[in-house]
Amino acid sequence: MFIFHNFKLKIAGIFTKKIWVPCLAVLAVLVAVSCKSTPAEEKPVLTEEVVFEKTTPEEAVFNDAYQAVLPLDLNGAELYVVKSGETLTRIAREKYGRENAFFFPLIMAASKSQKTVDIADPDKIEPGMELIIPNLDVNRNNPVIRERIKTLLLSVCKIYQDRPETKWSSEMINGLSSSAGDL
Repeated sequence: MFIFHNFKLKIAGIFTKKIWVPCLAVLAVLVAVSCKSTPAEEKPVLTEEVVFEKTTPEEAVFNDAYQAVLPLDLNGAELYVVKSGETLTRIAREKYGRENAFFFPLIMAASKSQKTVDIADPDKIEPGMELIIPNLDVNRNNPVIRERIKTLLLSVCKIYQDRPETKWSSEMINGLSSSAGDL
């Protein structure tokens, strides 16, 4: 009986040292990793409030409109390089969906604030320009920024109303106005 009892103790000792110690080590590592990877409260990445250069009277009007929407939340924003033949509304439609194509002024405001473009007129984008595409949902879900976006869209709508009539003027005015109303 003594030999059997001694054998049980030896087996228990093996399991204690060879299994429990590594198990505890693995458990400690898992706890450390899970604590380290638990996200802390994320702070929004906001554009800075910048003063834009005013070169022409028309650019000054656009810059004032962009200035009014800042700061924007840039969490989830992406960098986009303009390709030949693209328009800002086409890029906005591609990135935000067809129903949100007239949120293009948001792209210009973010791009101007991050100094990736040096123009103000959204009709003058060129291939190779780098645009900041802010996450529309992130900004729309913030009540303060949503109101600023509405003001931005209405301001840009007014700019297009004051411009000489073009082929796209009425579509642009209606689209901007409708998008602002949907906010």
